[in-house]
Amino acid sequence: MSGTRFALLARTLLFCLCILFLFGCAWQPVARSASPSLASRVAPGWPYALDARPATGNKGMVVSDAPLATDVGIEMLKNGGNAVDAAVATAFALAVVLPGAGNIGGGGFIVTHVAGSD
Repeated sequence: MSGTRFALLARTLLFCLCILFLFGCAWQPVARSASPSLASRVAPGWPYALDARPATGNKGMVVSDAPLATDVGIEMLKNGGNAVDAAVATAFALAVVLPGAGNIGGGGFIVTHVAGSD
């Protein structure tokens, strides 16, 4: 067998094996199990209601792990600050009241767009 014919045969065989592999993988039945309920996926002793309504706000919202830091962000909004001002103030307050959280210098980031600043 000449080298050219052998190369063509090898490529054809490789192509056929790839097609068989792809079809074989694509047609495998997927075993589906019933999804567990939310309650079964939550750690025992979870202190919050699983059916609670989400919090909403009309003019702004500040959320953090520490009530004092949240209050700092809320005060920033009440005094005319924008969302970025409130986020930075809350982050600084968290650095004081919850220093183990990483906070300032901990690798956080913000992506923001200020209206009218195109």
